[in-house]
Amino acid sequence: MASDAPVGTTVGTTREGVSRLRNMVSNDRIGSSGFVALAHATLARLGDRGVDLRHARRLHRCDEILRQVHKGELRIARDDPKTLDLIARAVCDIREFYLISRTLPKRRDAETDGKLRVVLRGSAKAKNFQFELLLGALFAVAGIPVRPDPPDLRFLFGGQLKEQRIRGIVAVNVDAFVRGLDVSEGMDGRWDEFDRRVARLHNLYPALAEQVSLVGIVAMGQVVEWALDRPTPHLQYPWLFRSQGFNGNTTVDRILLQLQAQMESRTADIQREIDLIVGPRIP
Repeated sequence: MASDAPVGTTVGTTREGVSRLRNMVSNDRIGSSGFVALAHATLARLGDRGVDLRHARRLHRCDEILRQVHKGELRIARDDPKTLDLIARAVCDIREFYLISRTLPKRRDAETDGKLRVVLRGSAKAKNFQFELLLGALFAVAGIPVRPDPPDLRFLFGGQLKEQRIRGIVAVNVDAFVRGLDVSEGMDGRWDEFDRRVARLHNLYPALAEQVSLVGIVAMGQVVEWALDRPTPHLQYPWLFRSQGFNGNTTVDRILLQLQAQMESRTADIQREIDLIVGPRIP
């Protein structure tokens, strides 16, 4: 992912960001009827954006699962982890599809349309493309212009390119690394466990730092966990955000913190939008 920001390089990590991103478009305690409504709103918005939904098998399957939960045809039970995983994935997907639909332009290039079709239909590449489209949507929500550009996206933040020195930030989906991480009490005291889980990723940093086109990395993921000890079970799914620049300059850390803060500050409108769609939260 390339950035048009005039960035340097740095060493350092940001930990304070996790508490902010936990609350960014946070939809925990939404009841089954709320998620059914969100699925219908997503379908309607994508249709309005000119997306052909006739072959959007994955999206329709999410809608079907959420309707089955609402009708009581699918049980939320501790002794049925397979069904819990199925429902959790449908909930997370429909939320991400809504965010993507929220910023999707009516006029799109062929590459974006192709990736969108793969995501909505489902295939081996759907997960990677969905993360890319979601990241672009979060930037767009924050008012940061994004455009498709090899290898993935280019965004303009904090200034223009200096001559032809294109600098990029690698964005990595760490969902698989943080699966099962207990963050019910927040991330204080849990960062060592997070680092242990993503050690394989950290081991790649020296090689990445040698690439002159790269200035830093953002690891972004979601911990999905069920709160089953409540009168009404519900999902919790905080976002985790960790960034690090390369090779000793403080500019990248500053830009990444600004980027994160701008994402958070601009999501209030979408949260209010979602609140109107889903109705009251579970007590």
